[in-house]
Amino acid sequence: MNKLRIILVIGAMLFAGCHGKMNLLGKSETQKIVAQGLAKYDKRDINASKSIALFEAQKNAVLKISALFMGLSFVDGEVLLGKTVLKNPQLYIKKYKITEAMKYGKYYRIKIKGHILADSIMAELQSHIPAPKNEGKIILMTDETYASKAFSGDYARKGVTDVLNEFSSFRFEILPAIGEDFSLNKAAALNMAASKGADILIMAVASADKMNTAMTGFASVSATIALKCFEVSSGKIVYDGFLKANAIDVSGEKAAATALTSAGKMAAGEVSVKIIKSLPQKASLKLTLIAADEFAEVKKFSDILMSFENVSDIRLESWTEDVAVFNVYGDNLAGEEFASSILRNKFSLLNLENVSNNEIIFSFMR
Repeated sequence: MNKLRIILVIGAMLFAGCHGKMNLLGKSETQKIVAQGLAKYDKRDINASKSIALFEAQKNAVLKISALFMGLSFVDGEVLLGKTVLKNPQLYIKKYKITEAMKYGKYYRIKIKGHILADSIMAELQSHIPAPKNEGKIILMTDETYASKAFSGDYARKGVTDVLNEFSSFRFEILPAIGEDFSLNKAAALNMAASKGADILIMAVASADKMNTAMTGFASVSATIALKCFEVSSGKIVYDGFLKANAIDVSGEKAAATALTSAGKMAAGEVSVKIIKSLPQKASLKLTLIAADEFAEVKKFSDILMSFENVSDIRLESWTEDVAVFNVYGDNLAGEEFASSILRNKFSLLNLENVSNNEIIFSFMR
């Protein structure tokens, strides 16, 4: 690659690093993407089939860029895309050419080559997508009773952990509660949690009691859970809530188990988003690709990076002209070692232009 051009590109990136989002040399170009769309073939209205297939092709073209930008760890991606860039994909396509239009079995298929406004897509999605968070260690302390007596089974606790375990951001250490009065035990609990290296402390007291019911042969039980969640480093309260759940079963114990589990799940559902927001953002390794003018190559590169065991996510930050900038998240991503692993094991069509502990610059061989 021309050395002068590399120097100019690196210089522009360094300048951008001091002045916000990169806009290489003041220019912004589209990215070329091939995509296809399918629609049910309606012989009574072929033009409608063509229109739908074209719209689907445009959506798929925009989706390709969106997926690179959003990464793997964004849970509600499909919903967000449907409300934003996929609602009017034409707005993000500067121009396109239909390369194929034909009946395809029961469908009508259209293929296009489109020039996609990548940075416009990313600008639209930016405010909706949080950066990946560090994995948070949670100390969970629970106390459960049924009819004012200790109740074995830890049902409320299981309800809480079942919901929070659906997020990859959490790992748990389970401890018995330090009494029922949070105000007297907050300081002691926070000190204990800090000594164990926890990020979040959850203290929950759950109780279940029978209700009067006219249903012969069944027991009706009401359960409550009082849950407080603290940020350990600051002592700041993240959540303070009181929730109820009811259940009916053949015995009071079974109904209590169901009600307590439901109460725990309800509480976890409310606290989960607040916990995630309180966790610090992950530090990323900046990885820049020069001469990245082919979507297929950039996508292949992203997929290869995700195949490394110590990589948890990779997100496209910007793609201006032929320079693609990624944020790579994971464990032990030291720049020189990681760059060496990429060149040695995974991708041979790269030149290493520059490397530091937290940034790597590659260029595609041409």
